[in-house]
Parts: sequence; C-alpha cells; structure tokens
Amino acid sequence: MTSRPTDRAPRARRRLGSLGIALGLLLALVTFELLLQGIAFALWLGGDRSGGAADGRQVVLCVGDSNTYGVGAASPDGSYPARLQRLLDARAPGAWRVVNGAYPGQNSRQVLLKLPAQLASLRPRLVYVLVGTNDEWSSPAPVAAAELDAARADGGFPLRLRTLRFAALVWAWLRGGGPATVREQTQYLGTWHVPETGIEVVIEDGGRFVLGGHDMTWRPDGDELVVTLPDGSEHRLGWERVDAGLHLRGPSFGDHVLLPGPAPAQNRTGNEHYFVDEAPPRDAAELDARFAAVVERIREEPSDLAAWRRLAALPLEQRHWDEFGTLMEQLLAGSTDDYWRSGLLRGLSLLPRTPRDVALRRQLEASCIDGKGGPVVLFLQTMKPPVERAEYEAAVAAVAGADTAERERLRQLYAQYLDPFAGFAGVLDHNLRLTVERCRAAGAEPVLVDYPLRIPIVDDVMSRIANDLGVGYVPVGTHFATLLQSQGYAELFVPGAHCNDHGYEVLAARIFDDLCARVPELR
Repeated sequence: MTSRPTDRAPRARRRLGSLGIALGLLLALVTFELLLQGIAFALWLGGDRSGGAADGRQVVLCVGDSNTYGVGAASPDGSYPARLQRLLDARAPGAWRVVNGAYPGQNSRQVLLKLPAQLASLRPRLVYVLVGTNDEWSSPAPVAAAELDAARADGGFPLRLRTLRFAALVWAWLRGGGPATVREQTQYLGTWHVPETGIEVVIEDGGRFVLGGHDMTWRPDGDELVVTLPDGSEHRLGWERVDAGLHLRGPSFGDHVLLPGPAPAQNRTGNEHYFVDEAPPRDAAELDARFAAVVERIREEPSDLAAWRRLAALPLEQRHWDEFGTLMEQLLAGSTDDYWRSGLLRGLSLLPRTPRDVALRRQLEASCIDGKGGPVVLFLQTMKPPVERAEYEAAVAAVAGADTAERERLRQLYAQYLDPFAGFAGVLDHNLRLTVERCRAAGAEPVLVDYPLRIPIVDDVMSRIANDLGVGYVPVGTHFATLLQSQGYAELFVPGAHCNDHGYEVLAARIFDDLCARVPELR
C-alpha cells in the first residue's frame, strides 16, 4: 500500500531532529575539547619552562658524560660546573647560572637527543660540550635530523585528546573508586630498583622522583610520566605493571623492568651518587691500611661491588698493582658472567706491569666476548710505540683461532685504528657537528672541550670540527699533560681517568678563562 505524504513528513522531521541532536552533541564535544585544550595550554604556558632565564641570570649549560657530571669528586659540589658557578659568582654575583646537564655513560647521540629540550627550557648563552669517550664502547648511531625535530617537538605543548582522558577519570570516579581508584591508576608509586645495576627509583605521591639518589620531579600526562631533570629538561616515561614489577621505558631511561623495594646491599653501587665519598688518604700509611681493609673484605665476599668500588677509588701506588691484579685474576677465574668477564679482561690489560702482548690479547678476548670494538681501537690509539700489523695479527690468531669471521671482524678494528675517522669517530664527528648547528640555531654559542686525560681520536675529531666550523675549542688535555710533568697522577685523577677534586678545580679554571675571554662583561 502506498504511503501518504502525511506519513512521510513526521519521519523526515524525526530524522532531522536526530541529526540535529547528533550535530549538537558533536559541537558540544568539540567545544569541550577546545576548552580543555585551552586550559591545558594556559597551564603549560604559565609553567616555569624558561630555566634560569626567568630570574634574569644568563645560563651556561654544560653537557656531556661523567667527566662533566663529576665522577671522582668528593661530592656534587666538586664537579667542574659547580666550581665554575662559584667562580662566576665571585666575578659577577647573581648574574650567571651554570647548569650541569651531563650524566655518566652518555655518548654523543644521547647528549644530542637531549639537547633540544635543554636549549628550549634553559635558553643558554653558552654551551660547553665534553663528550666522545663513551662512543668508543657503545657504538651509537648517527642522529638523523628527523629525530632531532621529534625531540624538539617533545619540549613543546603536548597535543593530546583530552576529552577521552576526562571521561575516563569521570567514569573511574562514578564506579565508586574515588581516591582508591586514582591510587590504582598510580601503581608506579613506591621504591623500585633496576636488578641489572642496583640503581634505585623512588616515585612519591607528592611529585618527587628519585633516580639513583638524585632528586627530580614528575607529573602524570595521560598514560605517561613526565620527569623533569634538575637542568629543566623533560623526559617522558611509559609505564606498565608486570606481575610484581614495574616496566618503565623511555628514550633517555631505556627499557627496564624494575623490581619492588630497595636493591640488595651488594648491588647498590648505582645509588652512591657516582662520587668518591671518602677523603683521599693523608699519607702512605693510611693508604696501606685502607688497601688492606678493602682487600680483606673482597677476599671474604668477592661479589661485594661496593668494596670493589672503594678499592678502585684508592690512588693505587706501584707497590699495590701486583696484588690488585691478583685479585682481579681470581675474580675472573670464578666469573661466568660475560659482562664481568669482558670488563675484567679490559681492566687487567690496563695494569701498568701487564706485558704488552698479554694486554693486547686481553683486549681482543674481551671484544670476542661482547662484540665491542671501540675499546680495542682506543687501546691501539694509546699504545706507545704504535702496534704494528704483524704484532696485531699474532694476537688475533691467538684469540680468534680458526674462526675466520671473528678474525676478519678484529682485522677491521685495526683498519679503524689506521683511519681515525672510520668507525665510531665518523659518527662522533657527525653528531658533534649537529650539536654545534643546533646550539647556534637556538642562539647559544657552542664550545667544544677535550678530555683532561687526552684521547687522541676524540681530540682529532674536535680539532677538525673547530677548524671547519669556526667553533670554540678548549684543549684542556694539553694543559693537564703539562701539569702531569710536575705533579703525580694521583694529585689530579682518581683511578679510572676521572679527575679528583683538585683536577676538577683545574678544569673549571680553564673553562672560566675561556668564558671570560668570550663574554666582554666578564673581562
């Protein structure tokens, strides 16, 4: 039967009414989303993202690895940035802020990827860059421009769909959870530790985030934690509960499943601030007593990492090298862990009385265990007289035997030694040039700094970039080499090539002289 016109009219009106309601709801949702975005943007805009610039002080940003962070100093105040701050305060009180943006173990890639956020938040006038030695063992990839653009975007206002987040919070509240439900969404709160290193992570309800004993702050943003470092840079961490553990992941933090509670006592070296916490021995008798005490502890409990760290912090004099080597040999004989075996082999190769051929074989054996070639190249760079090809081939044959693929890999390391801009040096050159470019684009003046204990391959890269790009360069290694002719090694360094308090004082003075030469108002 044919419908009459009067039957179709109400249906059309109903459809139009439904469409109008849908459009109205959509408009309301869009308006609400824009309102939430506006509120979030206002809060973001009003936040303190300007670092030291907000208080009128000019900023000096120091980036790099453990040598900038201050490993080997008696406290954080002994690092060269902290000492530079005191020198600037004496010259121009209240005018400058020095930010230590370094962290132990960083390579040129990690430093560069953190740089855009640091430049955006701190707006430094000068950036001192001391990095390169960790590139040799970590073999970083060259940073692509797209990665830097993404890192820069991370420092800007985060665009996220906030209506869904708001709806999820309302739904959680309506389910009757209230504060308890919110607590379920913050299952990351508490004390955790990284089982591989013993580093502790503490996430407190009030926004305090502690990593390895260092205070930071955190805030939630959707399904991520935004952690703000002391230098003002922000880093996003994804999180997920995995059984009793906490899975944290992020570009700077890495990818780790943390276990609940503090680390076992024997694995807590990651929480000791990376500093040498004892004053240097006053005389030879006190050194002998400390050495005897820590050796006794190691013989009782060879896996006590804190005891090994105390031993490494002692200025080992010639009469102690043999006993130190014997301890390491004993630990090597009883170790089945590849990480420790490769590290012990490299450490034994560096002992002063190790025969040259034995040292070379130990370096190659360590490389066969973990596949890292950078330490071998560095070892070859520092050998005097230079390692000849026949000498190297004999060591390769002794270590690799009939494994042709491994022999060829080790031969390539010798080729990198002959060509200082092959392998990791080429990546370091690339990343440092991008570092210079991004500093200049942000209006900051970059200055390259080499290591107090000279690393020829890193020095070559830095001097080449300084000449090519006309960038500032502070060759502190030359100054330290001169001082070592009149002062003992232990007066400037702790074992392991890091400065002690006096060494960092010398380094800060060289940086201060360079800074004053570049800034007219400081002369």
